[in-house]
Amino acid sequence: MEKSELILKELQLLNRRVNEFDSNMVTKRDLESVATKKDLENMVTKQDFEQLSKKLDAVASQVAHNPEQEVILRDVSQKVKDHETDIRLIKRMMTNK
Repeated sequence: MEKSELILKELQLLNRRVNEFDSNMVTKRDLESVATKKDLENMVTKQDFEQLSKKLDAVASQVAHNPEQEVILRDVSQKVKDHETDIRLIKRMMTNK
């Protein structure tokens, strides 16, 4: 099959898909006949979904990051306790000399 035939087939497929998509589209006039202006203003848009998706991704990232931070904090907390113990021992050693 030649390159031009492949391109033609792809274009025909794309054209069919666009026509199917176009035939399934709801127009503003269609919506106005079944919904009030206020209903249309309150409808969720694709942009709203995209914003919500971004926020959910950010929350998921933070939630995944929290256990990692908790482990680090526990480690630092243990080091602080160890250092406090070391300081007490050093003070005792110095006062006993």
